[in-house]
Order: sequence, then C-alpha cells, then structure tokens
Amino acid sequence: MLQSTPAESDDGRGHVIVVGRAPEKMREALDVLRSAGFSATGTFNRREALAAIAAHEQLLAVVAGGSVDEQLEADLRAASEPKGAQIVRAYVGHDNPTRHFQDRVLPVLEQLAASAT
Repeated sequence: MLQSTPAESDDGRGHVIVVGRAPEKMREALDVLRSAGFSATGTFNRREALAAIAAHEQLLAVVAGGSVDEQLEADLRAASEPKGAQIVRAYVGHDNPTRHFQDRVLPVLEQLAASAT
C-alpha cells in the first residue's frame, strides 16, 4: 500500500483510495491527488483495498483502475458506499498517468468534494 497526504494540512477535501496494478502509475496518481490537496491511499489488490476502506470512517471516493473487474468493483462499492464514497473509474491504459488523473479523474473528485461540503 502507498500512502499520500496533502502537501499542506488536510482541508477537508476527503480521503481517496486508488486501486490499481502498476506502481509507477500509482505514484503519479497519488502525486496528482496530493498536489490537489487530497489525502490518498494506493492499493494493489482486493485485500489491501478493502482493508484501506475499512480503516477510514469516511471516504470521498474509491478510484478503480482498469485492472479492477466487475466483481471487485461491486465489492469496493459495497464496502465504500456506507462510508459516503463514490466509485470513480480510471482507465489510464497507455495514457500518461499524470495527465489522465489531472484531466479526467481530478475534475470528478473536485466535484465530489465540492458537493460534500
């Protein structure tokens, strides 16, 4: 598991759990989230993801990468919805991970954070 805290103090934007497979893509994703003021946990498998969800009283979102199949997504949704989290899909594929998170994932998280306050 990889942890990321915001560059400055947590401004209440919420915690995000990212589920993926590639460590380098994960580091870039967490860097984007941190620079936007989110705290985040990066996970690489079902067990880590469910443990990270269980470790938080409230969550903003769970970002499911392309390696997350339908069953795992259903499990993530069942575990995270009671904690207030939304599932956000991130199909990075061959895209630049930083650009993908900045252009496609971050706007969705920004909107979720704004509606949560």
